[in-house]
Amino acid sequence: MTELTLRLALLFLPGIICALLVEKLVPTSAWSTARLALYALVLGLACYLIYAVVETVFAGQWPPSVDILGSLANNEPLDFSEILLATALAPIVALGVSFALNKHWINRLAKTLDVSNRFGDIDVWARTFNSRVLQDAWVVVRDFDRDLALEGWVNAFAETHDVNELLLRDVRIYQSSTSKFLYEVDSMYLTRPKDKLTIEFRRGGA
Repeated sequence: MTELTLRLALLFLPGIICALLVEKLVPTSAWSTARLALYALVLGLACYLIYAVVETVFAGQWPPSVDILGSLANNEPLDFSEILLATALAPIVALGVSFALNKHWINRLAKTLDVSNRFGDIDVWARTFNSRVLQDAWVVVRDFDRDLALEGWVNAFAETHDVNELLLRDVRIYQSSTSKFLYEVDSMYLTRPKDKLTIEFRRGGA
């Protein structure tokens, strides 16, 4: 590892940690190396900026100064205390960013301003199961190929429609065409091809 690589790894440590945490906390497609690097850069700079603002408030000096800029531009010695404190801020920044992304604040603002109608989730599957429609909702999953209707509460679900997994609890299984009760189980793991299921939501249970 060269000295330049080591310097960059240390300087961007807050951003790397922050980006990895955001990737884990926000449902999204797999990140490419370029995307991870971009998030690490932006989030790392945010960590350093927040650190500089906090330091300025406590020191009573203005404007804020960030030593990382000098380290990058002029090859100045690293300020390890700044790196350490900015790294300590990384989990807090990651939680804040993840909260904003999961709540779709940017999309809500854009919709309010009539800029965009995009809802922010990866797909409609994720939007449905992350929305309030599942609160106190009794789910009926119809498998038409097997002529089955499965009723129960959603206990867990896949993050995207590509995987299409459901874990139901308090499940009752019926013959879909006749509504004949077949049997019931405490829980059931369910996965089918995308075009094989229809899911209905009913308020207030069965």
